[in-house]
Amino acid sequence: MTTELHITECMTFPRSGHSLLGRLLNDYFGEQRFHYCEMYTEVEKRIGVDGATNFQKNHDLDLETTIHPDRQYLVQIRYPIESLVSWFKLKQARGEIDNSADQWVNFALQSASFWSRFYRKWVLDPVPRRLILNYTDLIETPIETLQSVVRFLGDDECDVVRIEACCANQRIERKSDYRAFKFYGREFFTLLKGLFAAVPGVDIENDLLVVPRALVNPDDSQTALQATVCELKDRGNDLKRLVSRLSDEIDAQHLGQSLVAHQWACDNPAAE
Repeated sequence: MTTELHITECMTFPRSGHSLLGRLLNDYFGEQRFHYCEMYTEVEKRIGVDGATNFQKNHDLDLETTIHPDRQYLVQIRYPIESLVSWFKLKQARGEIDNSADQWVNFALQSASFWSRFYRKWVLDPVPRRLILNYTDLIETPIETLQSVVRFLGDDECDVVRIEACCANQRIERKSDYRAFKFYGREFFTLLKGLFAAVPGVDIENDLLVVPRALVNPDDSQTALQATVCELKDRGNDLKRLVSRLSDEIDAQHLGQSLVAHQWACDNPAAE
């Protein structure tokens, strides 16, 4: 017997693997069961408007999305530096932003603030009926990760063989290293990383996002809170050490030189 899928709103920070996830889920469930809505271009298909829709994409760009009791939440997140670089590349390719070092710096600083607030709202703060999906898990362990998502959506007896086939049909890999980005500069990226140093789960030394286990699958809200507080204290100490190091390594002149050194790449797209 085919079960109905739970109504799910996918809260995804831009460039966190949503397109890949959507293809995998559509391949697994088929269009007869998986009714997807891109809320920004398909207003008429939004949850609550179209009764058939059971999966909706939402970037929560204004951070004003209300948490509703009639749906569950799948949260997609990625290591912030990777997300910001990928998002800038997408906007530049679409002609939404100029391909310049100055534009990158402005975009990165503004988007870093958005990433932190998105992460606080959808990952650190309590959200009922939530599953957190880390981009790294989707890329490195796609079969196990997709099983968790499929079960979360309502298919308790998921078909592992089918999941393996779905993953085999997709190209699942990291597409690039952010250090190959045409506007990469060690000084500015060290500064950018410092903005996330105190965020629980963000490991700037190893370029990883490791969501606290108690938040991924909390036994109760108190356990999750305690784990978050402990990690926040650790990250606070990391931030103090980073600030001390930055004061020795970075000044405005060096930052400017680093950005100018990479400006040449504007005329040499092949360098990316």
